Amino acid sequence: MRVKTAAAAIIVATAMMAQTGCDSTGGHGKVSKVGQTPAPGAGSTAASASPSARYTAEQLKRALIDPPAGATRVRTESGPADTVITGFGATGATAAVTAAPGCTASGPAGLGAATRTPTALMSFTQGQTFTTVMLSAVSDAQARQRATRPFPKACRSFKATAGGTTMSARTVTDDPYTLGEGGRIREMDETTSGVHVHLWNIVFLGPDYAASCEADGLDVTRADAERLARQAYRKASATLR
Repeated sequence: MRVKTAAAAIIVATAMMAQTGCDSTGGHGKVSKVGQTPAPGAGSTAASASPSARYTAEQLKRALIDPPAGATRVRTESGPADTVITGFGATGATAAVTAAPGCTASGPAGLGAATRTPTALMSFTQGQTFTTVMLSAVSDAQARQRATRPFPKACRSFKATAGGTTMSARTVTDDPYTLGEGGRIREMDETTSGVHVHLWNIVFLGPDYAASCEADGLDVTRADAERLARQAYRKASATLR
C-alpha cells in the first residue's frame, strides 16, 4: 500500500519544479526540506521581492476543479506557496527532497520570492489513481518562461523521504504541450519500497496563472492526464476573468 506522505512529497516537488523551472548547476546532490525557505544566496533564479499577482489564493481555490463522484482523500490547500507546500507535502513529518544543486534551489524547497505566490492545490484518490491540480498566480514574464522550459538533465531525477519512506522519481519524457498559452507534458516513473508506478504531469499557462495537473498510479495513462488538464483549463478559464 502506498504511503501517502511520501507520495504527496513527490507530487508537490514535481509540481513546484514544473512551475518554477530548474536552474541546474551540476555537482553533488543536496537535501532540502519541502516548504523550507532557502538560505540567503541560495538559487541563482530566486527573486528578492514577491512577484506581482493578479489573483488571490482564494480566487485560485474557487477555480480548482471539483473532485469526481466517488473520490476519496480529498484535500485542498490555498495560500502562499510555502504554506501550501508545508500543509500538503508532509503529514506528521517534514519531507526531505534530494536533487542536484540548483534543482531544489529553484524548485520545491528553495523558491525564493515564489514562496509568497498565491497558490491553490487539490488532491484526491480515485481507484488506484492519485491526482493533484495546482494553480498559481504567475504574472512575471521570466517566471512564465521558466514554467514551460524542459527540465535540465541534472534535474530529471530526485528523491523524497517522508515518514520513513523514500520515493524516487525519474523523468522519462519532457515535451512541449499545446494547451492554454502553452505548456509541457512530462512522463515520470516512481519507485516506492520496490513498487513502481507511473506519473504524468502537464503544466500549462493561462492569463496570469500557471497550472500543474498530475495523475499518478499503476495504470495511469497520458490520456488520463490530458483529460484532467483540459478539465482544469476549462474550469480556470470560466472562473478567472
